[in-house]
Amino acid sequence: MASRAGQQRAKAKAAEEEGISLTATVDGKVYKVAAKDLTAIDVREMRKQLGFSFMGLLRELQTDSDLDLIAGVVWIARRSQGERGLTYAEVAENMDYEDLEVAVVKQDSDPDVVSIGEDDSPEA
Repeated sequence: MASRAGQQRAKAKAAEEEGISLTATVDGKVYKVAAKDLTAIDVREMRKQLGFSFMGLLRELQTDSDLDLIAGVVWIARRSQGERGLTYAEVAENMDYEDLEVAVVKQDSDPDVVSIGEDDSPEA
């Protein structure tokens, strides 16, 4: 059985994670998902389709917020909003670098926003 201190740490971590959300804007459409909206089945499916859990996706986005990971945000957001049969591949095959933005938001804080698109490319 887990110690009382271990249980308290786990509860604190879960409460912290519950306030974290991801938002991706693609072609002007906003897709948002919060950790609290996901089930264990969703997270298991994320691991199968993306290779990351929700928290793993958050970590990866902080260092490499490329197109495949943004497609993952859109996919899990749509899945959590009821599109249960949607696959990551269906979302990813329709993604490109045009007009993308992703934000990681912790509860009661300003979002960390990363924009990807034509404006980010160096001038020739």
